[in-house]
Amino acid sequence: MKIVALIVALFLGFAAYVRLAPLDAQRFFKRNDAADTGGIGEYPLDGGYAIVRENTTDALERIKAAALATDRTGLFAGSVQDGHMLFVTRSALWGFPDYTNVYINDEGLLVVSGHLRFGRSDLGVNQRRVTEWLTVAGLS
Repeated sequence: MKIVALIVALFLGFAAYVRLAPLDAQRFFKRNDAADTGGIGEYPLDGGYAIVRENTTDALERIKAAALATDRTGLFAGSVQDGHMLFVTRSALWGFPDYTNVYINDEGLLVVSGHLRFGRSDLGVNQRRVTEWLTVAGLS
């Protein structure tokens, strides 16, 4: 019985850590070097996915609207006016945070780059989210 209680306590401790661990804007509010140097295209990343598209005058505003319409997603840092935004989306069950940077790179291209915070594989979640945001925004 004590072993079961220990397992339950560890399980609940892990769940609490994932949900309550501080979000670190300085660590995740950044540009994606792989996507920045590659030009227009799609870039699978370790634990994430990036898509680079042509920019339009209202692309950031449209992506922001698509992102904020996504369940469990909020704007964490930046703004449309800054030309760079960081969104955090949490998974439904565990509350795992995924970070998505949206910005205009030095070549004037729109970059949408999603990445997990915990673990090694996002099981394609960031690719689906980034693709969906671009589709909803009419930028795919």
